[in-house]
This record gives sequence, structure tokens and C-alpha cells, in this order.
Amino acid sequence: MNMKIYHRLKKGGGNFFVPERCLFFDTETKYVQNDKFVEHDFWFGYMIYIDGRYRDERIISQKDDFWIYIDRLFESDKTPVYCIAHNAFFDFMIVGGFEYVLKYGYHLRKPPITDKGLFIMEIERGNDRVVFLNLGNWFKTSVKELGKTVGIEKFEMPSMSDSFDKWVQYCKRDVEVIEKVFFEFMNFIKMHDLGGLSYTIASQAFNTFLYRFLNTDLYIHANKDVIALERRAYHGGRTEAFYLGQINDAVYVLDVHSMYPSVMRDMLYPVKMIRYYDKSDMSTYIYYRNRDKLIIADVLVETDKPIVPYRHGRLIAPVGKFWTALTSVEIDFLLENGGKIHEWGAMAVYNADRLFSSYVDYFYTLKENSSKQSNKTHYMLYKLFLNSLYGKFGQRTPKWQYVGNYENFHDVDFTTFYDPQTGKRENVRIYAGVIEKSGEAGESFNSFVAIAAFVTAYAWVKLTRYIITAGWGHVYYCDTDSIFCDEEGYQNLLNAGYVGDELGKLGLEYVVNKMIIYGLKDYEVVVDNKTKVKLKGISKDAVMVIPDGAIMSIAGKDVNKFIERCMEHGIVIKQIDGTYVLKHGSISLKENELKIPTFQELSHGLDVYLTEWDINGFAQLQWLSFAGHVRCKRFDKYVNRIVVKKLKREYKKGILTETGWVKPFELNEEQRADEKVNMPEENAKKVREFMQKLRNYANLLTRGKISKDDLPSWAIALIDEYIIGKKMIVVKKLHQFISGDIENGI
Repeated sequence: MNMKIYHRLKKGGGNFFVPERCLFFDTETKYVQNDKFVEHDFWFGYMIYIDGRYRDERIISQKDDFWIYIDRLFESDKTPVYCIAHNAFFDFMIVGGFEYVLKYGYHLRKPPITDKGLFIMEIERGNDRVVFLNLGNWFKTSVKELGKTVGIEKFEMPSMSDSFDKWVQYCKRDVEVIEKVFFEFMNFIKMHDLGGLSYTIASQAFNTFLYRFLNTDLYIHANKDVIALERRAYHGGRTEAFYLGQINDAVYVLDVHSMYPSVMRDMLYPVKMIRYYDKSDMSTYIYYRNRDKLIIADVLVETDKPIVPYRHGRLIAPVGKFWTALTSVEIDFLLENGGKIHEWGAMAVYNADRLFSSYVDYFYTLKENSSKQSNKTHYMLYKLFLNSLYGKFGQRTPKWQYVGNYENFHDVDFTTFYDPQTGKRENVRIYAGVIEKSGEAGESFNSFVAIAAFVTAYAWVKLTRYIITAGWGHVYYCDTDSIFCDEEGYQNLLNAGYVGDELGKLGLEYVVNKMIIYGLKDYEVVVDNKTKVKLKGISKDAVMVIPDGAIMSIAGKDVNKFIERCMEHGIVIKQIDGTYVLKHGSISLKENELKIPTFQELSHGLDVYLTEWDINGFAQLQWLSFAGHVRCKRFDKYVNRIVVKKLKREYKKGILTETGWVKPFELNEEQRADEKVNMPEENAKKVREFMQKLRNYANLLTRGKISKDDLPSWAIALIDEYIIGKKMIVVKKLHQFISGDIENGI
């Protein structure tokens, strides 16, 4: 882990680097399904090797073929070999994984980078070095979509009854797509002089920015109190349902043209933190704002409009009186809309500059001048560079820290240790001769969280301004850079000049004939008589689950709806007594049994009364990540896990009224919770640190990123009370714990 120190970033770097020796590969598997897993076994693979003008391609008939081929490459040349695949961890495991790394005498050069879909792994044997890279490090889309982009159409997957030659051609085509995409990317970097190759798109954008477009020195501070404040103010985008249920009128769906690039180009951003106050006031704020400084502060606000962010487990926009951390752009917006600030807490002050203007202008101009049809690859890359930069400034280091080497290379283990003296819970994992322990995710060496916080704050304010212009009661839904509104709301935006083709303005995507909103990222729309479903977390291959051995007792108008939904979701109806009517007439189900395969079947055994909302469980295959395989202690082969996701569809960002409209939560926080308990400032600081950790844990829990078992013991003891809003109780317990009063504390 890099130690965070104060340092300056300045323009420079960028020596062009492209791997000399690339081996592109893909594998096909046969699998066996049991109760818990789908296990994949190697069937065959295909690879294309490129070294300058030399090209070789061949079938991988067995796992050893892959490794023997690499061995031969090192006989006369010791330069590294780069093995590149789409979903590279999967293909690495299929060609033997760590078992074959050991078999051929390699070891890990350093622990692999596997967070958030990345896969960067380096192995070595003396002077021989092999680097495995996932194409998804740069392009988070399917081979099919990438193939369309570079003009090589992916073949349809054959059936198991098709010839082996057809399967080989299918696999080969995937490798050809991977090869073409990678070298198009390399040529793009060289053509535009964007610096050396980086292993992820975020790093590529960041290094390009430093190399070509950083026109002022950027000072990276290491003040822990300021970083904690910046983290509190880094809220992210606004996603909210203002209405739940069915809408039978026209709904206008509008997207902001390049939301984040638009605010990055036009606005000021922090370049140097110049002052920090533990306690501040309005006069201090005005003094610095009049001098064009940017500010982040803890503030006690009062507002009757849901216009500023507040995070309490999840991100909401409440009304009332509450403490929150805001950037000066959000504070100014609050005051502009009649809000008040009653009290000021910590404050950080920054020098500012138009940090990203030249970067955004360069790529956006190229994007606008490039037709999607004339050069789809370059169009895609312009968009990637525009949208991949800002998050790098808010990046954390991985939570897994290298401890040392482990003697048995084959052992895979995941263990949780609890220390009763400190109350700490620590996870330790062992794999491929490496021992790692879990820790708090730290700050990346070059992170400057205030920059990322201002990017998302500008975007939040822009979207909220559009919502206000459309009119409360005319907007049904919003999601980061889009709004769904009625015709009057659309006309209001049009009349205000907010709809157009320019960067940052709203573009009309389509008009919906009918819409049903169930919750966040969970809705159905009917466009041109075609139904489109948005359902986050449910794969397109998921199937609806009904308990094994269930009889559905339904009558009247529910029958048609039930049958239609069963057909829509692929549920096998084994037998229904009686007849039912669809639009095309009456059908006797005894004579016309529906046979559509699924995980579960309807059959006799259990009486259940069904309503439309009962059909909300989905079975799907979970593609396990590197970390998932360690947790399952499975490095013998690649496995999928069969999981059932239950849709709760309980809206938690406001209060649902009888009309279907959602009323914002109303808060009444007179003081920060830590100030209501009389404690020394030193203890108060520690309490705030623990409260920040609880906030992060609650956020991860509500997003399903972790389970309670992943938390340290002190957090397990407090998280439930924190999530339901009992902050005073939590603060008192933390204060008692910090003061050494273990008996009455946690």
C-alpha cells in the first residue's frame, strides 16, 4: 500500500509503450451442475500470437498446449509475454490456473489486482515473465458489442450437437475480436500521442491527462481530517423515484449530453488545499467565496425542498433540518433556493482552476467530429476517455494487504479471526503461496477526493436544476444524468432552453407510451408497443423462481395476468384444471401444456394464493470473481454459483403516499450526534472517524457489496442501530468504548 504524502503533480511523462509479444486467447468449456455450483472443465481453446509482423494461431487441444507454447517463446527471447483475454480470470482458470503456474515452475511476481472486475496478474520464472490482462480492464462490454464496434461480427454460439469445426470457428472469431480491439486501442493511443499504455482505462485516462493536458500544478495533500471531510462530501449521482406505480400518459425520457464531461469542462476545481478549520462560520465562507476559492464544509442546513444530498446508509435528498457535508457549489445552490445554514462545522478551503477544460475540449471535439458509423472504434474510445478520468481522483487502495508467502502453493483458505481484546475482526486469505489480510481501504497515492466530490456535486446540482425547471409533480424518475417527466415538464424544459444538442443540455431519447416504476433502476416502459425492462442485479438469463411443488390458486381477472407472466418468464405450467382466455381465444390447458425449461416447475403439493407481486424471485448464475473463488476455497476449477435474488421492492428513499407520489423524508437534527454527548474534542474526533466508517459500512451493506459477517465486531454491534437512525445511542456507545468503559460501551 502506498503511504499518502504531500506531493505535487505536474505535466510530463508518457513514453509510448506497447507490448511486443501478445498472446490473445479464449477457451470453451463443458460443465457439470450440482446443488451449489456449475463447474467448468476445459474442452478446447484458441490462441493468436503476435510478435511484430510474426503471427501464429492454433487450437489449444489441452491445457498443457498453452503453457508449452509459452515455454518455447522464452527459449530465444526473454521479453515479457502478454496474455490477453476477455474475462481473463475465467480463461486463466480454464487453462489450468494456479495449478499449472506451479507445474511449469512459475510463481506470482506480486499479488494480482482483481478488484471490481479487473484482472492484472504477473507471474515469473527466473527472467521469464508472463502478464495476464483482462480486456475488460479497458472495455467493460461484451465481445459481441466490441465485435460490432470494430467490424468483426461475433458468431452465434453453436449447440452441443453442432460439429467441432463450427465450435472452433466460433472460438476463433472471439479471439480475432479481442486482437482487433486491443491493437485498435494501441494505434489510437499512438495516433493521438496519449502517453504510454496503462493496464486500466482509468489509469490510461489519468496518465493521458498528466502527460498532455495538466496545465497547472496539482498539489496532493495528505491531511487525514481534510480527506475524511472530502469523503463525507463525495456523494455521487442522484437516483430517485418521485412516483411509484403505473403511468398511462406519455413519459418523456431525457438524457444530459455527456453529464460529467460537461461539468468538468465548464467549472472550477480544487488544485491546492490551503486552509482547514475545525469550526467555521458564514463570514469565513463568504470571505473565501468572494476570492474565488472553493470550499467543502460540514453544515447544519434547513430546507423545504429536496435539493441537497444527505447520506445515512443510502443517499437521499430530505427536507427539514440536518447535518451534511457539502461542497460550495451545493451550498450556493441551497442558499439560492431559499435554504438556510444554521451552523458550520469543519471547513476546507482550496485554490481553484479550470482543471479539465483542455482535456474535455480535445476529446469532445473529436467525438463530435467523428461519426458513429464512419469509425465506431474511435467514437467508443473518445467516450471512454471522457468518462473515465474523474473517478481516479477518488480512488482508494485495495483493502487486501500482502502479509507474506505461504509454504504450500496449492492451499486455498479464507478465515476470519476475532481478537476479543481489541474487538477487531480480520479476514485472512491464502492462495498460490500468498498470505493477505483485510484492512481498511486507504487513499491512493495520487487521489484528491475533493476533485471527485466537486465533479459529482456539479452534476447533482445540474440535474436538480433541471428537475426544478420541469416542476415538482411533473418528474417521475431521475438517474444521475437522465430524467423521466410528463409533457408539461418537457415543455417547461424546452421553453427554458435546457433541451438541445450542445454539451450539457438535455436530449430527448424517446417518448414512452406506458411506464411502471417499481423502484430504483427497476421499471418497465412500453415504446412503440415494445416492452423494455430495466432491472438492476438481474441478468438477462435469469429465470423466475416459484417454490418446487406449488399449486397456484387464482381466479377471475388474475388468471390471464398470471399465465402471461409465466410465459414471459419461462415458467413451466405442468397442469391447470379448466380453461383460460387470451386475446386469441380459449385454450384448454390439459390439451396445450406449456413446455419452457426453467430451474423450477409448477406441480401439485402446496396451495399458494398468487398476486402479481408474489412473482419476484429470480434464479441466476453468479460468475464468481477472483475473491469469490477464494471465499469458496475453489481454485481447482472455475465455478458458477446458482443464486436466487429476491426482489423486495421496498422503496427507502422517501415515503410512498396513496397517490403514488413519493414524499421526501423530513429530518430534524439540531446538532451533530457527537456534539450532543459531552466529550473531549480528542474523543469527538475519534467518534467522528468511527461514525464515518459506519456510514461507509451501511452504504456497502445496503448496496449488497458486503454482508454483516464482513464487518469488524464493533461495527456488527452498532450497525443496526445506525441504519435505523439511532445516532445518539451509537455515539454514546462509541464514546464509552473510546473512554475505556468497556462494560457500558460496545
